[in-house]
Amino acid sequence: MMTILQFLAVLSAVTLIVGLFVIFIGSRKIKNLRSIVVPEDFVFPKLSVVIAARNEENTIAASLQSLKNNNYPNIEIIVVNDRSEDNTLREIESFTNNSNRIKILNIQTLPEGWLGKIYALQKGAESASGEHILFTDADVIFNKDSLKKAVYFFNISGTDHLAAAPEAVSKSSRLSFLISIFAMYLVAAKQPWLVASKKYSASIGVGAFNLLKTSVYRKIGGHSKIRNYPDDDLKLGELVKKSGFNQQFIFADSEIFVEWYPGVAEMYRGLQKNFFAAFNYNPFILALTIIPQLLLTVFPFAGLFLLSDVFFLINFLGLLSLFLYFNSTRRFSNASAYYFVLFWAGCLFFMLIQVHATTKVLVEGGIHWRGTFYPLSILKKKHGFNAQSILRFWGKIRS
Repeated sequence: MMTILQFLAVLSAVTLIVGLFVIFIGSRKIKNLRSIVVPEDFVFPKLSVVIAARNEENTIAASLQSLKNNNYPNIEIIVVNDRSEDNTLREIESFTNNSNRIKILNIQTLPEGWLGKIYALQKGAESASGEHILFTDADVIFNKDSLKKAVYFFNISGTDHLAAAPEAVSKSSRLSFLISIFAMYLVAAKQPWLVASKKYSASIGVGAFNLLKTSVYRKIGGHSKIRNYPDDDLKLGELVKKSGFNQQFIFADSEIFVEWYPGVAEMYRGLQKNFFAAFNYNPFILALTIIPQLLLTVFPFAGLFLLSDVFFLINFLGLLSLFLYFNSTRRFSNASAYYFVLFWAGCLFFMLIQVHATTKVLVEGGIHWRGTFYPLSILKKKHGFNAQSILRFWGKIRS
């Protein structure tokens, strides 16, 4: 009879091997933007690019320069200055002096019930006149032909929404390593190869690149239905799919670039606003996910020291599957394969963020994002159960 450790080794290995097979087959169905060839006679529809910027003085200039240099022939760029307290507005204005492509909107106050970035995107979209709207971030860099390729693929695929995964640029090898792990989490959770099929509920959105038909965006109510979600990019994709419209996902490494976070500390702080939201602000759901995370990401490494004979081999095959999966996501961050020996530590890092984010939100009663505090009562307004019940539960624990 198997011991508990041996059973866990078999369960972990089988799950990882099957998971790798599913992900490998699924990922082969996803196209890459760099392989798209645009015919010379294609007529490009007008494209409205909407950027929400708050305190982005260090990144907005490079992003706008890449858009200004872009070869897309029929484009308007709408930059929404979201209550910036630095020189963001001045940086934006320096581009409007030399380009009639760029329009500035200024937001001074935030309406009740809205998160700042989501409101900025909504206002930018309201002034858009293009047939398509691209929502992107103030730190995204575009190759000169990337928008042409994306819009062409958008039209020939017959989709209503296209999300593209950019290449993450990092000055830190440790950060590149962690970005690869995060990509593994995201791909496993969202299964982007399924989003194009209406047989599945799978959906996806990417903050760096969410391209929609303007008519579809208006029909789904814009960002008004997701006004209180910090993971607005994912929720926009979910809203499109639930509304019955078509969705596509494409890889965009070597075409679209983003420096996601300057360093590991910034990543730790930045992700805290998202992780608890991903679990619908329910600590019980979060607690239940920690167990399989440990089983699939930490246990295989421990098994190298705790198992022997055939179970050691089974565990090793699971670990090999995990490495092959990690290796496949390195393309998005150029992480070194040697970092895999620390994979278990990287996963514990993300689990720590999840637990810390949950505790922090419950203790403080909300999140701090882009210089504004948003109470949990607002964040949970559209979720399945009342925010006050979870606050009362936490209050009982603390007392």
